Amino acid sequence: MRDWTFLPWREMTRKERALTVVINLLGSVIIVVLFVGILFIVGMIVESNVQHHEEHDRCLRDATNGLEIKQCR
Repeated sequence: MRDWTFLPWREMTRKERALTVVINLLGSVIIVVLFVGILFIVGMIVESNVQHHEEHDRCLRDATNGLEIKQCR
């Protein structure tokens, strides 16, 4: 098989064209999956941070003395 990585489309055989399409599709799917995964992880981190701050604020609101305020950390 010849080096088809830099061949123009019109010079490729059907097999080389099919392989190019498959590689491009797989690469695109992998990139999309990685992007969605990164968004999911960042979303979980942000949600966890917001939840922690809400719990901390609730604890401070319900605290009645200095000892309870110290325990809110």
